[in-house]
Amino acid sequence: MTHCSHALSRLIVDTTCMMPRMKPGDELLLKRFCSVHDQLRSGDDIACSTNDGRLILGQFCQYTGRGLIVRQLVRESALHIDYARGPILYRISAVIHPKKPTMIPARSVLH
Repeated sequence: MTHCSHALSRLIVDTTCMMPRMKPGDELLLKRFCSVHDQLRSGDDIACSTNDGRLILGQFCQYTGRGLIVRQLVRESALHIDYARGPILYRISAVIHPKKPTMIPARSVLH
């Protein structure tokens, strides 16, 4: 993962417990989120890396005074990610299925 705002990163899905509409082997194209003009909306698919080495996939809910809230399907309640964990947000901009190598826009792109 990178801090560069213009970088497009790739991530291969190895489990579907967080995002069941994605399958193992799918390739996610991630765009570093930083533009004030490109606000995240509730329900946007995101990846969030933290300074403890975790990568969290889920749907963005909202910002709070102490961090941000992400919804994951495996959890009953939303996950709060504190700013102290140094979250770096990436918008999931597309999903590429290996059996059908066409790029499918992610939910956040369809708004």
